[in-house]
Amino acid sequence: MIGKAKPGTVTVGGEAIPAGKPIITVAQTDPKVSYEVRYDTICSGQNPNQSCVSDSICADKPGNAGYRVAIRATVSGKAGQWEPTGGVFCSLDGLPVLAAPDGKPVKITSPTVTVDDLRRLNVLAASSVVQPSPHTLRGVETNVYAVGRTQVFTTRIQTFDVTIRAIPVAYTFHYGDGTSLGPVESPGGPLSRAQWGAKTATSHLYRATGTVGVTVSTIYRGEYTYNGRPYQPIAGTISVDSAPVGLTVWRAKAANVADNCAADPAGWACGLPTR
Repeated sequence: MIGKAKPGTVTVGGEAIPAGKPIITVAQTDPKVSYEVRYDTICSGQNPNQSCVSDSICADKPGNAGYRVAIRATVSGKAGQWEPTGGVFCSLDGLPVLAAPDGKPVKITSPTVTVDDLRRLNVLAASSVVQPSPHTLRGVETNVYAVGRTQVFTTRIQTFDVTIRAIPVAYTFHYGDGTSLGPVESPGGPLSRAQWGAKTATSHLYRATGTVGVTVSTIYRGEYTYNGRPYQPIAGTISVDSAPVGLTVWRAKAANVADNCAADPAGWACGLPTR
């Protein structure tokens, strides 16, 4: 059955039902499962200059009320959590409503997995690595790179056991001095000690001394599978921020001295940077 909505209500079979209230309960046997559907208002539609949400189909229809659809399963009398279906609907659009046509129960045969499901998982941030660290020099390239990996989770969505993969696809490097790079696809990579100071695709040249915190924001895309089926993409991405890596930026000072650093490595200016 398809319902029609207007601001604040959803009309099903000629009956106006307030948004946010369950629309209909559909029973299923073996196992004993029932489903509820509800519509949550995401914008009022009262402002003629207002779009519903930037990522919705309502974005080009100013003034329309918008709704998100959620479903909840009750298994053997135990109600689960409301799960978003990923749909966003405007007041002029048809809203899908679970129903039992001809009195026959409707059975949900596949889960709907959204980026909100991916966001709820404990997706770990990629680590940011700095070379050299914990000190570097002003005016010299400092190499920064990210270390991340694909992460796999098993979760329960709408009575289905679902496996979700979070895959890193892009990175934004925040150098701690107000500048950043990205998002870029490359995570960068390590340099040997002999290469420190060389410019890389993700390195940074600090212009001032001081202490900074270097972080990386990793963008993940998701895909899911259930019942041994091929992986399917999840629409949208999430971004996860790493913990900051503390870095002190020093300046080098050259001076002519009488000390022989080969004979006395502890002599003044023998390999010791100054702020």
